[in-house]
Amino acid sequence: MQFSDRALAIRFGEIESLDRGRRDFVADEERASLLEILFRDPSEAVLLVDRTSGAVLEANPAVRRYLGFDPSALIGTSFSALEAGHDGEPPLLDQTHAQAGFSADRELRRVDGSLCPMHARASAASWRGRLVVIVRLHDVHERKRAETEHREEAQVARALAEVGREMMSSINSPQILERLCRLSASALGCDRARTFLWEAARDAYVPVSSSEAQPSPCPAAVPRTALAHLLAALESEEVVVLEAASPLLPLGEPPDRRGAALYFAIRGGGACVGALAAGYRTPADPFTDVQRRIARGIAHLASVALEHARVLEELAHANRLKSEFLATISHELRTPLNIILGYNELLVDRQLGPLTAEQGEAVGRVGRNGRELLDLINATLDLSRLEAGVLTVYVASIEIRELFAHIEAETAELLSEKPGVEIVWNFAPDLPPLHSDWTKLTMILKHLTRNAVKFTDRGWIEVSACARSDGVEFTVRDTGIGIARDKLPIVFEPFRQGDGSMTRRHGGAGLGLHVVKRLTELLGGRVSVESRLGQGSAFTVWLPQRSPQAAALGAARR
Repeated sequence: MQFSDRALAIRFGEIESLDRGRRDFVADEERASLLEILFRDPSEAVLLVDRTSGAVLEANPAVRRYLGFDPSALIGTSFSALEAGHDGEPPLLDQTHAQAGFSADRELRRVDGSLCPMHARASAASWRGRLVVIVRLHDVHERKRAETEHREEAQVARALAEVGREMMSSINSPQILERLCRLSASALGCDRARTFLWEAARDAYVPVSSSEAQPSPCPAAVPRTALAHLLAALESEEVVVLEAASPLLPLGEPPDRRGAALYFAIRGGGACVGALAAGYRTPADPFTDVQRRIARGIAHLASVALEHARVLEELAHANRLKSEFLATISHELRTPLNIILGYNELLVDRQLGPLTAEQGEAVGRVGRNGRELLDLINATLDLSRLEAGVLTVYVASIEIRELFAHIEAETAELLSEKPGVEIVWNFAPDLPPLHSDWTKLTMILKHLTRNAVKFTDRGWIEVSACARSDGVEFTVRDTGIGIARDKLPIVFEPFRQGDGSMTRRHGGAGLGLHVVKRLTELLGGRVSVESRLGQGSAFTVWLPQRSPQAAALGAARR
């Protein structure tokens, strides 16, 4: 009688699931045939064990391949001698007695004493009038190895993910180095870690951070020559483990009680700019492959984070220099320009004598271009102050009626040059006062109104204010040239305009709307734009009833 593996398993399970009374009806010949097929299966080691004594009665040839024993040598020996135990669980045969069948991963002893991970399936049966246990063993070494690799990969991934999150959230080098020590000691399971950076002026490595709250004594600087062996090893290997004490991690204990230390290089721009040392105060197990892999990952993350911080610091420095340069140049330009505009006004007012019509037109053009240049210089100064963070918010109570009257007077001269444009001022008479900065709000609305006048040759401009969401919403709407849809996302960026070509008809450097956005955000508000090319634009500014500075001042007084 022949069975496929699946049919054999099903039929054997049917026999073993019968109670004692019904099991007697199953033919001994069929049971013997089933056992014979099991014993011939080369993929499993099969042992027939006496259920009472625990002695091995039979063993198939596959036992030699898996455990190294000659099958005949096992007969009569105790099966429990093969078991290595499993986390305090009872022996396999005991569990089979209790459950009439059992399946679990176990470690069994080979003939050389080594342990082999096996999957054991034990079933109670009757054979030749004896109660037996049929033990079927399948090698799961590859599966166990894959599970171990998976656990190690998960451990490395978790450790590096945590380190990466912490490191990339740091924005400056000292913070990165402090976190690097703490995270490295934790991820590697070490007692302590210390970071050293190379100082070119001293040609030595200087300690800059430690994972310990109270760092153990350490030299103020370690000469490069004292680390020649370690540095040479780090040139060719990412991670180096030294059993002997190193000047980078003096342990302070007697030589016979010192533990090993693990080192990895901190690189910047391709060069070794420092090193991290992690170790144990007392002897411990050797550093594992998982620890070495985590250390390699931390080394890469540290190098990337430090390079990122270096670039940010250089950009911040360059930005400060740019702002200082713009502020200096703008100030130096504004002084002579104000003098030029002052003399221009004297000429326009005929204070220096009469002018011909042609002279009057030329003087007018000088004045208009001078004022445009002054607006550009003022915008540049405003931008430099914003980027330098030196603009102070002066909170005052602002009446919308007074605000609109002031801006109307300021922009009246511009409208005189656009006879085809009408401007309308709309606001609700019962609007409550705003608690914000008068000067900065005036700058915001003047920029938007002047832009509307500049880009509207015919039609109308409406400047309105209404209550909206615990604040006031200002809208400057025009029937001007409008902005193309693809240009809308960039109109608030510095030095950008809807028409950035060199041949554009309208002047300006593209700073006005960027200044509007920055000032609005400074006052706790937001700005948006809607526009259609050829139909006009609508810029909307919302400001809270009380600016963040006013709210903070009120809270401080309480």
